Formats: sequence, structure tokens, C-alpha cells
Amino acid sequence: MPQIRYITSESQIGAPGVYVRELAPATPTRGQRRRVAGFVGQCVRGPVGVAVKCTSYQRFLDVFGGRDRNSNGGMILGHVWKALQGKAWGQFYVARVAAAAAVAASYTARSAAGGGGANVLTITASSVGAWGNDVFWRVFAATNGDANYFNLSIKMYGKVYLFENITINGTLDNTNQVIGGDVATLIKLTKVAGGRPVNSAANTDGADANGYIALGATNAGYTSVAGADGAIADTDYTAAGKGIEIINNTRGIHACAVVGRSNTAIKTKIGSLTTNQKVWFVCPDDQTTAVATAVTERATFSTDKMSYWFNHVLFLDSITQEQIYEEPFVGVMSVITQTDPDVHPGDFDNASLWNYAIGVYNELSDSDRDALDAGGVSFMFHDLDGAGNDVIIAGNALTCDFAVNNRDLDGRYMKDFILDAIANRLRNDQFKGNSRENRAARAASISGFLTGLARQGRYVQVDEDSGKPLFSYKNDSSVNSTTDQANGLQREKLVCTLIPKNKQIELMAVVGVDASVIEA
Repeated sequence: MPQIRYITSESQIGAPGVYVRELAPATPTRGQRRRVAGFVGQCVRGPVGVAVKCTSYQRFLDVFGGRDRNSNGGMILGHVWKALQGKAWGQFYVARVAAAAAVAASYTARSAAGGGGANVLTITASSVGAWGNDVFWRVFAATNGDANYFNLSIKMYGKVYLFENITINGTLDNTNQVIGGDVATLIKLTKVAGGRPVNSAANTDGADANGYIALGATNAGYTSVAGADGAIADTDYTAAGKGIEIINNTRGIHACAVVGRSNTAIKTKIGSLTTNQKVWFVCPDDQTTAVATAVTERATFSTDKMSYWFNHVLFLDSITQEQIYEEPFVGVMSVITQTDPDVHPGDFDNASLWNYAIGVYNELSDSDRDALDAGGVSFMFHDLDGAGNDVIIAGNALTCDFAVNNRDLDGRYMKDFILDAIANRLRNDQFKGNSRENRAARAASISGFLTGLARQGRYVQVDEDSGKPLFSYKNDSSVNSTTDQANGLQREKLVCTLIPKNKQIELMAVVGVDASVIEA
């Protein structure tokens, strides 16, 4: 028997035998199953004007701080911190909101003690806010032994950060290289003049017994600025280029919300957005809002990219162990980031994701739930799961659009999942030749993706009689003209029926002493 021969072209086929020619696999079509959350809100510290990706809760703490300036049980300053508590998250984005008048703390070191010499180096908190006043600094001899270099020690809440071998001598300036560009770094350094800041000394020029001076401290002969939070206004959230627009314009986010502020100005701004594969979650301004008031406010919104939620959730402050309320949608966002798009947030299989919750503000009656559902308001409520366990869970999950195809939140996410997956597959063929072979390969790849979903009983519905998936995908002459193709326009047409959810289940029962079962 001849050996198997491996070839790269059919022209290499000769005598009878077995030939193997490897073909490049078709570009796969994949959807984004794990959704990403985006938060807009107040934080203790952190950059303003950007969306920062946090790959873990610890990364969030490093960049934005915790509950309050020292997480010691004072007033909650970290609204985003509060939203993250007790829940499971994958990666998420944060756009910190700060007052326009907020100020970063700073202190300018001099080349000689007692206010002598010249200003040589300004040490500034890395972001605005009163938190910068809690940062202390100390200059001492460089590790490398060179008198023109120095080390800088930064201390905050008992934790010390060391930056070694800095120089601003003459024309030199390696401050950026030493400090680096990580947004979690607590300070920024600015060279004022060539030289070297004098070494810090205990109990001198405002220093403590260990030689540390606070940023923003007032000392005679020295220039400093005290950090300040300022008064946050609605415009700090809603103005052009501010937090709401930043998160809305960040690609890869699927569930968005403003936390800690839910007034009319916030919701109006969100309702005016043009979104792309995102859903914004909103709610009444506080937990005391009545059912009828929520239904009335919800009626002012009509987009399937907004979801209005009612009934604030009660949970324990992890620092003080006090009971506090949060927006009803925050837990829903957590569930969404942990489940596939075709999973309803109210599915009892998700009950374990709500373990952090200990109650809701209103115990909703059946009439309350009917009124909220009829008004297009999503709601949280207290219930018993199939095992008899107390749970706080989503009673429904709606968008602000009453259209049949847009009303249900999971339906919106299923559509986004499929459309996003196919759109990303189409991107692979941009600028490629519009040949019959390329179109056929693309249609086969996408059809295979949809068929696979249908076979799993996910997303795509199957015809009850034939067992065939209910979709069609066309990109041939039936949906394209030669003129459009000549101009670079290629149309792809998808018609797809999604699997609906059981929203009401009616049990028809005949149970009684006169009921009979007849064996066939």
C-alpha cells in the first residue's frame, strides 16, 4: 500500500493513493456570552474623564479607593464601591464623576530646609479630591548613593510606597520613568527647576516624627494646595464628555448604569443617548417612591435600550454592618454579567447570585406587580424558590419599549448576542473580494453558528413539525443588485425567530372527590 501523501495543491495528485490537503478553517462566528458592566458614579479617588477597565475588585480598590477615605465607617463616598459589594463580577469599567470645582492636593518641595533655596519639585495627588490630603511624603538619600538622586516615600493610611533613584538635577528629569503611568499610582511629580529637594527631617517644616509631610499642608515658606471635593452637580454626570457619555462611547460594555444618583436629569440624559449594543439601567430617585409614581415616570421613556427598575434592595454594609439600600438594578447587572444572554435574570437558577440581599423596600402585592408589569416597569421582590428558600429576585425584566419584539430585556440581549456575533463575522470579510465563493463561505459559517444554537435549545427556535431551525440567511442576488455591489455595498439578510420565555403559566386543574382518571 502506498503511503499517505500530503499536498498543498490538487495539481500534485498523481498515481492512485490517498492524498491529504489541509484547508484553512472558516472564520468562526462567536457571540459575546459574558456581558461587561459599566458604572458611572462617585469614587473616593481615581482619574476623571476616562473609563478605566477593572479586571478585579482589588484593581478597583487600587485605582478608585473604597467605601470612604479610610474605609473606617464614615459617610459612604464611594458610590461605585457600594454597587460592587457582595456580588460576582467579571471585568467592568468605571467612569468616576467628580465636581468641576474639585482640586488635587499638592506640595512643592524646596532645595533647602526652612523654606530656603528654590522650588524644585511639585508632588501632586494623582486625581482631584480631598483624599489627597491624606497622602504624606518624605525625601531621603538615593539607593544608588549618588547625591544628585533621591528616594521618595509616599504613605497613605499606613501603607508605604517607595520610588527610588529620582533625579531632576540640571537638565535631567526621570520622574515619569520612575513614577510610571499606572492610574493606580497615588502621585504625580513635576520638575520645577533643576536641583534636588532637601532630605526630610523629623519635626521640621511641618513633618511628623518620621519626617513625613502631608500634601496640602500649610507651612510658612512653602507652596501647597489643599485637596477639595467640591459640590457635585448633575452636569458633572450629564454634560458633553462627562461620565455618562464616556461609558456610552466605550466599546465592549453591555450593561450600563449611573449609581448613587437617579434623578430626572440623569434619566433624561440617558434617554437621549444613541446607544450601540448597550442597555442602560435606571430607577426611581430613592426607595420611597410609590408604585404609581414609578409607572408614571417610566412612561416618559420608550426605548428598548433602557430598562427601568423598581424596589430598592436592602443589604449589609460590609464595613459597618448597617443595613443600607441600593438601586434595584445593580444586582440584576451582576446576574447579567454572570449568565448567558438568553437567561432571564428572574430564573430561580440564578438565586445564589442574590445571596447578598436581605430584603427589599416594598413587599409587593399581586396588584402591585400587575401594575408595574403593565406599566413596563421591571421590579425586584421577595419570594420563595422551588426549595422553599427565601430569595430576593427579579420579578420580571423589561425594557422601556412596549413593542412585542423589544419588551423583554433577555430578548433584547439575545438579539444583541446574535447580531453582534454575526456583525463581527462580517467584519472579517470587509475589503475582501465580493465573489460567489466568499459569500457562500460566509453564509455557511453564519448558518452553522445559528444551527448550533438551535440544536442546543438556545436562542434560535426550531419548527415543531419539521425540527428545522427557524432562520434564513441570504446574501445572493435576491437581496443585492449588481449596481450596489459595484459601488461596494453588499447586503446580508437575516430572518430569525428567537425562543420566547414562559411569562405566565396557567395550571388547569380538576381536583376533587368526583374527579376521575380513565385508563385508555
